[in-house]
Parts: sequence; C-alpha cells; structure tokens
Amino acid sequence: MRGENDGRRFDFKREHQTMREALVSFLTKARESLRVPISIDLFGYNAIYQWGDWIGQDVTELSRCVDAISPMFYPSHYTGGYAASYGDRRIYYTIYLSSKRARELSGGVILRPYLQAFYYKDNADNYCVDYIGWELDAITNSRLRDYIFWNDLSEYTILIRGLRKHRGLGGGPVPSDIKESIPKKLPFSTMVERNEAEGPL
Repeated sequence: MRGENDGRRFDFKREHQTMREALVSFLTKARESLRVPISIDLFGYNAIYQWGDWIGQDVTELSRCVDAISPMFYPSHYTGGYAASYGDRRIYYTIYLSSKRARELSGGVILRPYLQAFYYKDNADNYCVDYIGWELDAITNSRLRDYIFWNDLSEYTILIRGLRKHRGLGGGPVPSDIKESIPKKLPFSTMVERNEAEGPL
C-alpha cells in the first residue's frame, strides 16, 4: 500500500495530513476493526531507507500497525549504485544488506520479503539459475526464516532450476511433467472472455 506521488486524490488523506500519517491512520483503524493478522507489502527501498514522506511507506511507523511486512527485494529494481562495490556478489549483498537493515528498522514484526524469480540480466538462463541460490544464501545468512519468490507471469521454470542447482540436484532442464504443471499467466483478453462466459458469481 502506498500514497500517490503524482497529484492524484488520496481517499484516506485528510487535509494537512501527510501520506505517511494517512497510511498509519488507515492501518490503525484496520487493526482496531479486524481480528485477523495484517500484512503489508513495501517497495524494497522503503524497507531500508526512511522515505515515508515520499509515498507514505515508512517501515518503522507502519511496523507498529501490522503483524508482517513483505518488502520487495528485487535486485533488478535497485539502482546500479546500490551494493555496486561488491561486483559479481551484488545480488547476494543486495538481499543480505536489505534484510539486515529492514530488521533494524521494523522492530519485532515478521519480515517475509519477496525475492526475484524472474529474469535479471539479459535473459541469460544460466545466470538466472545461479542468482536464485545467491538470494537463498543471503536470506539464510541474514537470519530471516520466511520469504516469497515472485514471478509476475507465474512462470517458475527459473526458480525450479535454481532450487535444483542450489540443493545439489543439478541445474539442468526441468522435467517435462513438472514443466507442464507450472501455471501460465493468461492474457488479459482471455481472462475477460472467460469471466464473461462464466457469468457473475
């Protein structure tokens, strides 16, 4: 969740209220009204820097209102300067340093970061298979227990190959029976057509 930084109306924002205050107010009311655990997603940078006045995502403030936070630690989405001094180890240290910093800023809430399971660099298969293992090593060494691998197409061939290689099973092609079971993201037009054909719930 975030406030908009392009001048659009923000429904929960009162006059003279910052976006950070608006998000805290919304989550505080949700906490008072709901009897379920509350989890939120944050941009990766907002979990390691306190930029709350930018789009309202202040990890320290918001952590007081929720049970779990999932920062999006996608190495490809960090600027080239972040952890650049580590060279080929940049992916590992992007996840490792982000996880450590987020723990410092977020208090005692559960941290369950999103990790990258989509192409990172020039669609190079072997490189992508390797970086899955680097991400897992970084999470383990930063002493976080939980994580979520994300692929916007729900196409997890890279992840399966990366997990196999990381576990010493070899990083070769995914067996055909497993590959066939991997869900594919439907085109938007197909989803609309299917929804119209099925009618209202």
